[in-house]
Amino acid sequence: MTEKTPDELQAQRAELIASTGLTEEVLRERAETFQLYPEHADVWTTVEGIDYLLNIEEAPTEKAPAALVQVGWYCWQCRGIVDQACRSDNVPVHVPADWEQDMVREIAEHEEEGEDDTPENGAWFTVWLEGKWSWVTKKMTTVQREYAADRVAAYSRHLAECDSDPERGEPDGLRWWREAGQ
Repeated sequence: MTEKTPDELQAQRAELIASTGLTEEVLRERAETFQLYPEHADVWTTVEGIDYLLNIEEAPTEKAPAALVQVGWYCWQCRGIVDQACRSDNVPVHVPADWEQDMVREIAEHEEEGEDDTPENGAWFTVWLEGKWSWVTKKMTTVQREYAADRVAAYSRHLAECDSDPERGEPDGLRWWREAGQ
């Protein structure tokens, strides 16, 4: 039986890791995902044994990774970050915790620019797009029709911006009562 001092085990541990040509962090990550070459797997098993003997729960790292926090969602259609997911295919955006306040402020400023992109405007746009618009708005007062049409027009502007087509006007037939003189 061979006996080694803790200092000798630390030195052996460092030599083993260096022999792989990888950093300890890379070696650990690959071991956790079972992506090590067999000879590196043997080295990692030995390193884990040394850590056990030295009572090292997790090998020391140079710098602890920064905690990440979710600050919003990336919308590919809006080409930006929003604070609430507006589509099922939005992707969560995570940043280091110390960036959180700056990013939340940036997102809020971005959203203030896009007042046309609201759930209400989107809902009215869906009614216009999927329903029989003239039938839906026929029973409304003119004030109500104008309000609903303004919501549809606002969301249409938002979609035009997303499509890089700022010259696009209101949808045809949106204000049918004006054309009919009602």
